[in-house]
Amino acid sequence: MTVRADRPLKASDMAGAESLCRIIEHAPDLDKVPSDLIVHHINAIQAIVRERTKLDTVSVASALSRQLRGVADEFLMHVNRDRPEHLEAILAPSIIPAE
Repeated sequence: MTVRADRPLKASDMAGAESLCRIIEHAPDLDKVPSDLIVHHINAIQAIVRERTKLDTVSVASALSRQLRGVADEFLMHVNRDRPEHLEAILAPSIIPAE
């Protein structure tokens, strides 16, 4: 997929990607990550980028990002329950600045 940027990307454009990156970084076995979880992230990222010129994009992107982060955190806390060194990073605040 090619994304043409007609304006600079904002933090709200990147939030879904951050959550997906966290899954890739902290999942102990990527083969066991539910494919639906990955697909939901990809669909959300595509929707945010596609719809980013509309007035309510930031609020929708923020809501999607919170939901994705919550589901990703829940999954990561479960699969890392025996890996305390990863739990601290999973529970850390987002690195994406608030807008």
